[in-house]
Amino acid sequence: MKDMESLFQKALKLSEKGELEKAKDTYLKCLEIEETPEIWNNLGNVYRKMEQTAKAVDCYKKAIELDGKYIPGYLNMTSALLNAERYDQAKLFAIRGLELAQNNTTLLAMLLVCHIATGNVNSATDIFLQWKEDESFLKEIKEYGLLETLRSLVEKHSQ
Repeated sequence: MKDMESLFQKALKLSEKGELEKAKDTYLKCLEIEETPEIWNNLGNVYRKMEQTAKAVDCYKKAIELDGKYIPGYLNMTSALLNAERYDQAKLFAIRGLELAQNNTTLLAMLLVCHIATGNVNSATDIFLQWKEDESFLKEIKEYGLLETLRSLVEKHSQ
């Protein structure tokens, strides 16, 4: 098990240094020893950095299958699906993640992106109104470039 931990740490460092092919190979060696949600999740992150979204999604799916309560898997899966503009699928993973971590403002912000992208403005404004006093939520939606959009949508609906 100690070998596993050192391999995992090596893979993390390789990924951080941008040595993605070596990081991928090292994570795959880890998986030969043991399958954990963390390894699958991190391998998915490497694949995303390599712009291999389909492989990343498969890895996140395996992380979630191993531990249905593994929030990083839901976050990364939702993010990958958003980047691929697969909004309906992203919405499903965001909602499931929020069932497990109700106050996760990152998942909430990603859910808003899904709602707006799919034309579900009412759901987006409802969430915004419910969370508009939460500073971390406001910061998240500002990073997604949604804050002003949502404020104007709420203003239009209140007229």
